[in-house]
Amino acid sequence: MRIMIVENKHHSASEMAREIRACGESVVGPFPSLAQAARHLSQADAAILDIWIGTEQCFEMADLLTVAGIPFIFVSGLEKVTLPQRHNHIELYAKPIGVPALLYALRTEFLTSLSHSLERSGAEPAKTLVRDLLASARQRISDTTAAERIVESVLHRALADIKTRRRDRMAFWLHDLLDQEIRNDYPRHLN
Repeated sequence: MRIMIVENKHHSASEMAREIRACGESVVGPFPSLAQAARHLSQADAAILDIWIGTEQCFEMADLLTVAGIPFIFVSGLEKVTLPQRHNHIELYAKPIGVPALLYALRTEFLTSLSHSLERSGAEPAKTLVRDLLASARQRISDTTAAERIVESVLHRALADIKTRRRDRMAFWLHDLLDQEIRNDYPRHLN
């Protein structure tokens, strides 16, 4: 997953980026300004937004991410933060927070977003498909994070090719993609 970091404190941003890379994910940024981040929006699969970037709040960036269908979470070092109503369903995490917790939250948001994309395509109920894929991957792979990454990769492949597939055979096709991914690319998903 390519994770955009929007954080204006250099040390915090660098440390977060280092830890995310150490967990095997890619980092877009970090960006110390909203304008810089907006120019790189298309490179991200998910984003971590600090509420305050200098003297600006990040909510316009959150709007851009929402329109682009890119899941995100908020972080803040402030005790009291009020989210605009349009974003009050987005998770807000207090800093400092460990990167594993952030990654878990982003993966959850990302898989939920992919699930909604599949539903919009007319596929079988996406929550069931994603749940079944995760269960199948976790049965075959003891590393839970690797199993989630494999399912993420399968869903990326599926979304890229979904228009050419029969909707009544979606579950079979996704499980076939899962088998291929485990057979061919399993080592790349390990921590």
